[in-house]
Amino acid sequence: MAELPIRTHKRIDAPGLDGLRWRVWLEDDVPLIVDVPESQQVIAGLSAAQLHERLPAALQRYASGRLLHDVPVIDQVLDWGSPIVLQAEHFD
Repeated sequence: MAELPIRTHKRIDAPGLDGLRWRVWLEDDVPLIVDVPESQQVIAGLSAAQLHERLPAALQRYASGRLLHDVPVIDQVLDWGSPIVLQAEHFD
C-alpha cells in the first residue's frame, strides 16, 4: 500500500473555523492543510492533544483509500482539495 511521506505536523490557528486545523509537511516540503470539525472531535471523544498525537495515523487512513500504487504519491496529493477534512472514523 502507498503511504503518505509525512515529515511533521503543527497545529495552526484558524479564526472562524469550527474545529481544529493543522499544517502537515510531506517530503519535498509539500504542505497539506488538514481540518477536524468540532463535531467530529466530539464524536471521536478525543482532546485536541490526543487528535494531534493521532493525526499522522488518521491522515494515513484517509489516504489509504485514495492513493494509487502506480502514480507518485506527491503527484496525487497535489490534486486533493484543500483543506483535507478528517472524520472521527479516521481516528479509530
